[in-house]
Amino acid sequence: MNSLRLSALVASVLSLVIVTSCDNGKTCEEKNNCPPEDALIALIEANPDYSEFATFIDANSTLLPDISGTDEYTLFVPNNAAFTKLKTTLDVDDLTGIRADVIASVLAYHYVSGKNTSLTAGGTLTTKQGETLTINADGTLLNGGSDDMVEIVSSAEATNGYLYETETILIPPSLFAEIVKHLGKVSQTVFLGAEFTILADVINKADAYADTAGVTLLEDLLASADTSVTLFAPSNATFEAAADADSSGSASEAELAGFMAAYTGQQFYGIVANHVVPSIVAEGSLVTDAQFTTAVGGTLTVFNNTSAIPADNGVGIYLDGNGDFDSGDLAGTGANLDAEIVYPPSISGITPSNGSIYIIAGLLVP
Repeated sequence: MNSLRLSALVASVLSLVIVTSCDNGKTCEEKNNCPPEDALIALIEANPDYSEFATFIDANSTLLPDISGTDEYTLFVPNNAAFTKLKTTLDVDDLTGIRADVIASVLAYHYVSGKNTSLTAGGTLTTKQGETLTINADGTLLNGGSDDMVEIVSSAEATNGYLYETETILIPPSLFAEIVKHLGKVSQTVFLGAEFTILADVINKADAYADTAGVTLLEDLLASADTSVTLFAPSNATFEAAADADSSGSASEAELAGFMAAYTGQQFYGIVANHVVPSIVAEGSLVTDAQFTTAVGGTLTVFNNTSAIPADNGVGIYLDGNGDFDSGDLAGTGANLDAEIVYPPSISGITPSNGSIYIIAGLLVP
């Protein structure tokens, strides 16, 4: 073989190597035929448009499948636009304010065991959250049982699974119904807010009684679109202080359990209902000796001390819930004030469509 033909053969072989190589240089022309090199977690962390999802799965890593190893998963990854969309829907600036168990459930709904390199139209997938994810006939996804069709905007294969990108966060059907019920209402803060999980538990116990007694459920009252309500909402910190039997500064799980057991559902119903006024209480009406009738028939009396403590600090307005306060006898009855308004609506930024929420420190026991 002469040198000219040998050179041509060598050049041809080198050209073939360059075209078909699937090494780290990614020099092949048909890259889609190259085997994947990265695990699912690496694909997510390498894409800046998945940064919010990456943050959430990192914060909940102990509750979610490991997508860095060899176990295979199909993962539906909401991009950052999906998180922006959900924030707008919930009217919140930060999704980390949602209760932890809801976040964990939603995240797990995006994981499916096994590598599904294609989706069967009209089929279903069982997620790690436990509920099924439905693929519509057109290849879109059914979000939470609603008519909102979720499109898949891109896909990629990993060494340990397959990734489908969406512009919508997928919501499990059971949660979807609850979110729709509370969306934009006073009840949204209570049942979705991370700082009000104990109040939500108290209401659930109270409503178990209400259901058997045939009286209005507190959840329905706070979620009503037909009537206006004002809720003076005790945060978790308030309940923990009430449950802190040894005044250690934080209530243990046993102390919280003891607090929950100390009251019947009927008693909790009366306590919570005394935090609800069946009308909108404007901030400007919170003047000393102003009174408001609660949903249980009690009376809330106001003492406004903002002349000493500026109102824009969110403090200085106090409430009495059981009638033992007299503004004319501050020395004698001032200690009988039961709760302080920590965040009025103008400061907390919570603006439900069916009323108002004031976050308070203290319990208004009738």
